[in-house]
Amino acid sequence: MRWLPFLFLAGVAAAQPRRPVVKTGANDDLPHHAAKFGPLFDGAKDCIPKSDEVTVALDAYDGKLVACAQVMTRQGASVFLDNVSFACWNVDPNGKLSRRADLGRSYFECQDGCPTEVGYRNGAIAYDGKKLSLASEDAVTIYERKPDGTKGAVVTTIKPVPDAFSPDVAYVGGMFLGDGHVFDETGTELATLPIGDVRVLDDAHVIVVDGKRGTLFDLTTKKAQTIKLDKPYTSGPVAFGGKAFAIAGRQLVVLDAKLKSKRTINLPACRARSD
Repeated sequence: MRWLPFLFLAGVAAAQPRRPVVKTGANDDLPHHAAKFGPLFDGAKDCIPKSDEVTVALDAYDGKLVACAQVMTRQGASVFLDNVSFACWNVDPNGKLSRRADLGRSYFECQDGCPTEVGYRNGAIAYDGKKLSLASEDAVTIYERKPDGTKGAVVTTIKPVPDAFSPDVAYVGGMFLGDGHVFDETGTELATLPIGDVRVLDDAHVIVVDGKRGTLFDLTTKKAQTIKLDKPYTSGPVAFGGKAFAIAGRQLVVLDAKLKSKRTINLPACRARSD
């Protein structure tokens, strides 16, 4: 009967609950997408590769009009996805492209894949790159942001967390904008806006876009006005050089002072690779 203890112990071992496997990545996270899409941009010095998964975003940065190729990318294995930039080009007013060595304002709205503490919707980095905010259960802490992207000294703390502090909040000009609310760095609500995609026109203005309807909000006066866009732009409008520009698919749209379309330019597309 010496086999009985063995059978008993084997049964106990089998009954032990298994430890859950916690995934840290997914097939559409940043490492997988970098491996998948990275080669697509090799040699793309003056053109944007064709791909149904690649979209184009527009920004004004470092004294240049900048277009970035982006792919919707998951943060680790979480439910959160963001448009992440994989390559950027300087754009002249006629649509000519020149590849940048960097990814422009890639820290804004998780366009760098959120490798820092602001990932998983824990906070936001300011549009000008000088501050970052981190949210906890009971407070939002605002820090100076060092040149290397890490947090510096505490600037201020908002406590309790404002109801309007949403996961998709945009941090522009010392204000937070999201889910139709605007509040400052003290947590004071300044205005309410229609719900839509918050896009930065320039340092002093944002546009909340919902299809062809836009709401232009002045960060200085705290006043809003409704505007009608000619197209449901996929990126922009962005102010640059006394004009405004937007992206509609793979087209650069030149706008007038009233944000009306004046000219449309096809952005150069890379030829299909023979290999």
